[in-house]
Amino acid sequence: MQSAVAQISPPERRLTLELVVNDLVADGLAAKEVAEKLLRDRRHARGDVHPLVTVAEQKWKDPRNPKKLLHIETLTEWLADRAKLPYLHIDPFKIEFATVTKVMSNAYATRFKILPVEVTPREVVIATCEPYVREWEPQLQQILRKEIKRVIANPLDINSYIVEFYNLARSVKGASETDQAPTARLPISSSSSSSDAPASSTRTTSTSSTSATGCCSTRSNSARATSTSNRGATRATCASALTA
Repeated sequence: MQSAVAQISPPERRLTLELVVNDLVADGLAAKEVAEKLLRDRRHARGDVHPLVTVAEQKWKDPRNPKKLLHIETLTEWLADRAKLPYLHIDPFKIEFATVTKVMSNAYATRFKILPVEVTPREVVIATCEPYVREWEPQLQQILRKEIKRVIANPLDINSYIVEFYNLARSVKGASETDQAPTARLPISSSSSSSDAPASSTRTTSTSSTSATGCCSTRSNSARATSTSNRGATRATCASALTA
């Protein structure tokens, strides 16, 4: 009898300040005393601020290099290494925002704090600052039918570029739809066209009138010539009669 082996996936969990600080202490990047002091300060217990941002604001010195601080990029690289995921510094000039924003909606990206940064025929690269939240991954993979590659990026950059990329995509789409819409005729053009037609008609009528006048003039001249000829013939007949 075969026993089924259940595959247990790691539990979904968002990063907390306590988790991040304890991991920093465990890795020798933060002193236990300052870490405990930070955790005791309830002002930093806000859920709307990413833990890496809170730690970066403390401006702790980097024990590996006392001349440097544990700034946000250093902490992001540390998180990527700990989560065993690639680190990515987002360069907006290298990202085709019109393409990546088609992968998911703005609301979906905001909900999971993820940002598509590259789309290839085989995979989609998505930046995240929550390495232990993965419920969105199988959903997207099923919809897109492509491999999903996760990378860790600065949480401040992710939040900022979600807003910028989707706003730019909407602006470009709106401008494109405006360019493709039928162009309305301006009143001045219609007025100009209507005035042109009568002018042409007037010229035609004028020409026809001139032709008619010329024709009438020709007939009049011909009539005068005939009348003169007839008067001459009459005089000649009368003269012959008198002579006879």
